[in-house]
Amino acid sequence: MGNKLLRIILLLCLLGCELSVENANLDFVILTWKPGQDASSSISINFRVPHFSKKTHIIYGTRPTDENIEGIKNIKKAITKEFRGLTDNYISYIELDNLLPNTIYYFRLADDQGHFTKEMKFKTLTRDNSDLSFVFGGDMGSSDKTIKMMAQAASYSPDFAVVGGDIAYGNGQYSNWEKWQKWLKGWQENMVSQNGYMIPVVAVVGNHETNKWPGPSVFRAPFFHYVFDYDGQTYSHMKMGKSLNLILLDTGHLNLYSGKQLKWLEKKLIELEQEKLKIAVYHIPLYPSHRSFKLRQAKLGRQKWEPLFNKYGVKFGIENHDHTFKRSKKIWNGKLAKNEYEWTMYLGDGAWGKGGRAVGPRWYLEKYSSDAHFWLAKVSSNQIRFQAINDKNEYLDDFTEAF
Repeated sequence: MGNKLLRIILLLCLLGCELSVENANLDFVILTWKPGQDASSSISINFRVPHFSKKTHIIYGTRPTDENIEGIKNIKKAITKEFRGLTDNYISYIELDNLLPNTIYYFRLADDQGHFTKEMKFKTLTRDNSDLSFVFGGDMGSSDKTIKMMAQAASYSPDFAVVGGDIAYGNGQYSNWEKWQKWLKGWQENMVSQNGYMIPVVAVVGNHETNKWPGPSVFRAPFFHYVFDYDGQTYSHMKMGKSLNLILLDTGHLNLYSGKQLKWLEKKLIELEQEKLKIAVYHIPLYPSHRSFKLRQAKLGRQKWEPLFNKYGVKFGIENHDHTFKRSKKIWNGKLAKNEYEWTMYLGDGAWGKGGRAVGPRWYLEKYSSDAHFWLAKVSSNQIRFQAINDKNEYLDDFTEAF
């Protein structure tokens, strides 16, 4: 009991110090999907508008809202939560369901005092075999270079984006709220398609989202929790379009490689065994390009997860953390694949803003460099094309695989 009480007192002390952050002023609108939402008929809109009251809502429809703003019948109230740790910062959350696939929706956010935001719009994903595209990368930060690379990625008009952890480099500290604010502002203003659609984001947790405090994820990774609101989950499955299955994982930051996450992973992969295109997304690589191959977390990933990737046909692992560019060779059971049917390929290594670390030949690397970059993936009915693009808009890689 003594040790448990001491931990509680320590936690309360730490929280008390951080709760003194009173000048924070988050201001953002971001689109994502919560675990279990259908990306073709749902969207989650998370936001804070500083001058709004705590009672907020959305008006939305398939026609521009300024045509008859008073006559719009699609209205939904938000759920509002206090961001514990940032005084007077209340975050609003709205889940829209039963939307039409592959359809443009216009919306405005509002409060009960008659304040409205400007009109924004998004497009739901397809549900059939129509093509879809997405950009991905990790290790971003909030530098001017990162913001510029957001706009660069958006210029390809992807349907959505995947961020593989180490997002704003806030380290789970409330006092680093300005890093998150700059990243969120950059995303809202720059991650907009050529047609003006806001680009939704799917995020996984990385080491720079977390602090060293004891306790649940809301305390360990507060910004990740409040900004994306994934119901406290750091591993989940998302179906995108007809073919693409994203397996989002936590490389030991808030959940262990083994235990509940490992049991969930095998159960989910059994459910998806007949699905042809499965891509795992996580932060720390199984096959690093900069860090040691013997890195503890890399070894854990190869020991715990790689056998399941191979057994149940996960064709690609999206990896981050090393601040380099890499594509692995086709790998099977920890060795180079011997045929064109049994393999997994690992892409990364987290440099969507970061970059510049040393990288060199390794037995498992097909391509590598120190370039800051992001990836563009294009999914059609029976194949996926990957292109790696650096911050100078040069192509580092371009290849296609059937599925």
